[in-house]
Amino acid sequence: MMQRPRVISGKFKSKKLPFVSEARPLTDILKTKIFDRIDKEYIITCSVLDLYAGSGSFGFEALSRGARFCTFVESSSKSARLLKNFINENALNAKVEESEVLRYLKSVRVENFKFDLIFADPPFCISYQINELIRIINNKKLLFTYLIVRHQIGFEVQQDGLSVVDYICSGKSVVSFFRNKYL
Repeated sequence: MMQRPRVISGKFKSKKLPFVSEARPLTDILKTKIFDRIDKEYIITCSVLDLYAGSGSFGFEALSRGARFCTFVESSSKSARLLKNFINENALNAKVEESEVLRYLKSVRVENFKFDLIFADPPFCISYQINELIRIINNKKLLFTYLIVRHQIGFEVQQDGLSVVDYICSGKSVVSFFRNKYL
């Protein structure tokens, strides 16, 4: 049985997160490894986009550590409702977009706004969407600094406009850290 996801550090340390059985949340160990690679001072000023949010594990961790704002994008109505409830119960500066990720990215209006940190952890069965999502993010210039993508080992991520700066291998997946080349 999978352990219920929780926040591991910051203001909401140990707080249990909303969870539906269909989700594949980040483990505490993997989440720690990811956040250890992100400058603590950088997180404090971040606007975060959590794609394929599920339990919201990444976005809520970023908010707990001081991120300025987070947008969660989740297609499951049940998960989106749980995310909204958690945001309201904890008075967080965040919003939930109940939408399929590619549809959301195509429809979002940028007008001088970029996300400092984008996290994407799609279900492995739709990993093929990763390269399309990178193309849209680049075309719309949505990314200011970092894109972090969790994908299956062996999946080739197209790096248009991005530089790989780090990666973490974890079981059958890899977490790749990309930086906007044009900074």
